[in-house]
Amino acid sequence: MAEIAERPKYSLRGKPEVREAMSQLENHWEQGEHVKGDAWVKKVNGGLEHQFINGLYVRMVRLPAGMCFTTKIHKKEHPFFLMSGKCRVLTEEGVVDMVGPMMGVTPPGTKRLMYIEEEVVWYTVHRTDKTNPQDVEEEVIAKNFDEFEFSQEQLLKIQE
Repeated sequence: MAEIAERPKYSLRGKPEVREAMSQLENHWEQGEHVKGDAWVKKVNGGLEHQFINGLYVRMVRLPAGMCFTTKIHKKEHPFFLMSGKCRVLTEEGVVDMVGPMMGVTPPGTKRLMYIEEEVVWYTVHRTDKTNPQDVEEEVIAKNFDEFEFSQEQLLKIQE
């Protein structure tokens, strides 16, 4: 029984100093005129759409060139699809230039700093039984990096 109560924490990959720097940048931005969450859609010429299809949540964002932002912390592995555009992305693993069309996988614990070079259309797909975006966010987005606790079975699957 003690083994169940003392579940191991998932070891986040990458450089903790990058994670800390992104958090400091967000704190600095919050002191100014920057927006949080999905409020950016009303502030810039962007787009946001939600679809629920047979146990899947599909989220589309259209991000204008010149936009710079940090993403939320993802709890669950899921695919993403960069349908069009070009962006420069910083994660704890380093800097990557992405050009659509392309597909990728977001691992648990991912947080990104993104700079949009050319307008981007980006889709994410999440498996869920939820039927509204706010409930899905509670399920798939972490409030902080301390939320990453997994069972031994989940750890083995992640490490494969």
